[in-house]
Amino acid sequence: MPLQALPLSGLCTMQWSTAYLDAPSRRLIDCCRASGIPLTAAHSAGADAMATALLLGHYLRQSAFRPPWAETLSTTRAYAWPSFTGEYPELRMARRSETRAARQDEWLDRIVSRMPRAADVRVDSYLAVLEMSMLDGFLAEHEKEQLVDAATAAGLTRGQVLDLHADYLRAMAKVALEDHVVTADERLDLEKWASMLGLRSTDVDTALQVAHQEGLGRHTSSSPVALTTSGIRLEPGDRVVFTGEMVRDRSEWESLARRHGLEPGGVTKKTKVVIAADPNSFSGKAGKARSYGIPIITETAFERLLKQV
Repeated sequence: MPLQALPLSGLCTMQWSTAYLDAPSRRLIDCCRASGIPLTAAHSAGADAMATALLLGHYLRQSAFRPPWAETLSTTRAYAWPSFTGEYPELRMARRSETRAARQDEWLDRIVSRMPRAADVRVDSYLAVLEMSMLDGFLAEHEKEQLVDAATAAGLTRGQVLDLHADYLRAMAKVALEDHVVTADERLDLEKWASMLGLRSTDVDTALQVAHQEGLGRHTSSSPVALTTSGIRLEPGDRVVFTGEMVRDRSEWESLARRHGLEPGGVTKKTKVVIAADPNSFSGKAGKARSYGIPIITETAFERLLKQV
């Protein structure tokens, strides 16, 4: 059945997971664990659909049934679905036990589970789009456009985007090195993805080297922790907001911010950044910041930013 005006607009529980969950990754199984939702027979259509529906219900309750996706709902409700008058092809039901036990793309799930998480919501939003675009093993043209739109909306520079892509490549390298051997096919996959992501063959060598070093317990300067401050630079006069029960007393943070020429206060559209004890906080300040697209970062990330002021 041909559809018009593609791609379709829709609500993605994976993309919204960082706003409503404190999960180690955006994979469905990790999101379900974080929200207390049972997921049995993962990767079967019925189980995944039911888990995703329950996850959406969790988001709705967390937002007091006032979710920030009204515009998406309006767009989808206005879509003109085509009618169908022909005959459907014959369908045959098959038990899960009759199918192949492992999917060819199962390793991509493991890559997603290793992707870095960023306290900066703008960077995190780009990572979410990148993960979804790469899940099917092919970067389509419309997905490239979505990545461009996401990077533009996040205000990311070309260098920052390439850094994020390098992190994705490192996640792939870690999976390839899990058995301590990189096969010729795995190397070809890494080369293919590097090319799609605008990276070079030498970046594959670097990714494998970093993955090997991290596997031995040695950390390098290219660790993904640097993402927490990507795209943010504070300048004297910028307004900053503190929220939540922090490790350091809030008055101490505010005093430190003033000494660096910053202006502590409430959340307005001119606020540069919100510092939260928990970046996934559902406090009034954090919710207002999200509605304005203001980055929410941790105390540690803010401390690193102060060194740049």
